[in-house]
Amino acid sequence: MKKILLLSSLLILSPMAFANTNSLNNHGFNDQGLNDQGFFGPSETSVKAAKEGKDDQPVTLTGYITASLGDEMYTFSDGQDNISVEIDNDKWHGIKVTPETKVTITGEIDEEWFNSHINEWFSTKIDVERIQLAIQ
Repeated sequence: MKKILLLSSLLILSPMAFANTNSLNNHGFNDQGLNDQGFFGPSETSVKAAKEGKDDQPVTLTGYITASLGDEMYTFSDGQDNISVEIDNDKWHGIKVTPETKVTITGEIDEEWFNSHINEWFSTKIDVERIQLAIQ
């Protein structure tokens, strides 16, 4: 009987011994009240930083779509710099945008050897996965 009790106690307590406590309370927040668990997705960045980023790097940009280049390609500006963005028709979800409409786009950097829309041999564009109206 003592062996069963001892074995049961060890089985119950062993997961607690191996738990990763790294100063988190029971709700996943550290001592400063910040949640440092889980995925922290693409952070807000600038067009300039996106142009210097790596291929397939996730990005989130806030700014304005200033022009259509045709064939789902647009010019995007954050007020400091411009970059080409590709927004597939199925990503719009009924949103209507003018050059005065502030939007947030999320996608990934796409480095190309030739961009026929802007006639450059090497260029960086953003392949947009999500577009939404920016919070004013």
